[in-house]
Amino acid sequence: MANRFVSVLCVVGLWTALVHSLAEISPEPLRIAAFNIRVFGIKKLRNAEVKATLAKFVLSSAQFFKAPLQFVLSSVVFVLAPLQFLLSSVLFLPAPLQFFLSCVVFAMTFVLFVLYQIIQRYDLVVVQEIRDSTSTAFTMLKEELNKLSPLAPFDTVVSERLGRSNSKEQYGFLFRPSRLTPTGVYQFDDDINNSTDVFEREPFAVRFHCAFTELQDFAVIATHIAPRDAVAEIDKLTYVYHEVGDHWDLEAVLLAGDFNADCSYLRGAKWENVSLRTDEEFHWLIADSEDTTVTYSDCSYDRFVTASADILTNLVPGSVRVYHFDADLKLTYKEALAISDHYPIELQLKTRVNREIQARYRSGISFVVSSDDPVTNNNDIRRIYRKRNHWLSTHVFYDTSRMQHVTATMFHVRDVLGKLLKFSKTYPRVLSDDLLALVDAYLATPQFTTNVFINGLDIQATHHYDVTVTCRLQSPYTCEVKVTKFLT
Repeated sequence: MANRFVSVLCVVGLWTALVHSLAEISPEPLRIAAFNIRVFGIKKLRNAEVKATLAKFVLSSAQFFKAPLQFVLSSVVFVLAPLQFLLSSVLFLPAPLQFFLSCVVFAMTFVLFVLYQIIQRYDLVVVQEIRDSTSTAFTMLKEELNKLSPLAPFDTVVSERLGRSNSKEQYGFLFRPSRLTPTGVYQFDDDINNSTDVFEREPFAVRFHCAFTELQDFAVIATHIAPRDAVAEIDKLTYVYHEVGDHWDLEAVLLAGDFNADCSYLRGAKWENVSLRTDEEFHWLIADSEDTTVTYSDCSYDRFVTASADILTNLVPGSVRVYHFDADLKLTYKEALAISDHYPIELQLKTRVNREIQARYRSGISFVVSSDDPVTNNNDIRRIYRKRNHWLSTHVFYDTSRMQHVTATMFHVRDVLGKLLKFSKTYPRVLSDDLLALVDAYLATPQFTTNVFINGLDIQATHHYDVTVTCRLQSPYTCEVKVTKFLT
C-alpha cells in the first residue's frame, strides 16, 4: 500500500522569535514612479465635469458606510462654507469617514481625487507634460495633496518651461521631505549655437539623498521624448546620462519618463540607431512587452533605464512594474482617460539593512514532509539513538518518564537528498522511497529555490541546509523530514 503524506510548506521559520515587526526592523522601501499626466495644467486640475462620478467613486470605496449614510453622502456634491465649518468640528467621526467627507468638503474634482489615490503610493513621482503658462498648477497640486496627507506632505522641484514652440512643458518632481532631500538640480542644455539642438524638451535631473536606503545618493533624469524624433532623442540620452553622472561624480543615475519608445515611433531596425539600447551597459527595466498606455494601443512608451550597478542591486525584487490605476481604482475607460493616456511606471529601492537585528537572530525557510503510515518495526527507529554516527546530532525527548520522539539532525548540508539516502542506508526501513521523492520535489520548487526578499534584512544566496529526521517513539511510530534553508 502506498504511503500517505501530509506535507506542510512553512513560509518563514525563525529559530528565535522576532520581537520586532518588519516595520520596526526597517522603514518601508523607497517608492519611485514616473508618470506622464497628459496635458497637466490648471484646467485639468479644476475639471469639475464629473462631480457625480466623484461621489460614485467615493462611495464605492467606502463599503463600510451604511445605506442611509451613503444616500446622504451621495446627495452632498456641492459643499457650502457653513457645512465645511460644521464638518471640521465633528471630531468624533471615525478617521475613514473623516477622509471621505473631507474629499467632498474640499470640493475636489474627480481628477484631483484620483491623482491623490495614485500619487500617495509613492515617495517620489517624476511628472511629465506639465503645460501651464502660469506655472502654478504643479504647486496647486502639491497644496491639495498636502491637505489630504498632512502627516507625510509633499514638496516639489520643477524645471523651467521647455520647448521650441509656444506649447512648452515642465518636468516636475513630487517628493516627501520626510524621506528624501534634493541636493542638486541639473538642466541639460543642447548646443543651439552649433546647430545640435536634438531635444524638443531637454532632460532635467535632480539629485537626492535618502538616509534610510542602502543606496543613499542617486540622481533621476526626467525626460519626455518627442515622438517624431524618438530615435535621435533616445540615442542622445546616452550622452545625457554620462554628462549627469560626470557632473556630480555619481554612479547611481536613473533615466525615467515617457520615451515614446515603441510602436510607430521606434520599432524594428530603428533600434540599431539607438545607442542607449545597443550599448550593453544600459538596462531597460520596463520590458518592450509591457503596455504603459491607457488607450486601446499596446505600446511600451514609458521606461526606466540605468547603467548603475548600485541601482540594480538595490531594486526590491519584483517592484519594477506598470501600475494599472484604472483596474486598481475600478475606473471606466473614460474616467481613466480623464487622468491620463499613460499609466505610471514604478520601482522600489531597498532600505538599509538592520545589522543590529540581523546579528542577533538567525532565520530561514523550511518545509516538512510527514508520513501518516507508521514504521512497521519500532526497533528500526530505536537504532537511530542506539547506533550513533559522527555526522548526526541525535536527541531523545521524553514525555514525563516515557520516550516521546527522537531527532537526528544533519547540519550545513549541501546535498540534501544524498544525505537522506545515506541516512536510509544506515537506518533502513525508516524513511520510505515515496517520502524521499516528495522531499526532492519540494527542494525544486520556486518557493524554496528562489531567494526571498525581506525588507531590512540582507538575504544571502546559500546552498546550506539543516535536515532533521523526527520519529515518534510511541504509537503510531511515524516519521517526518524537515529541511531548512538559511536566509541570514
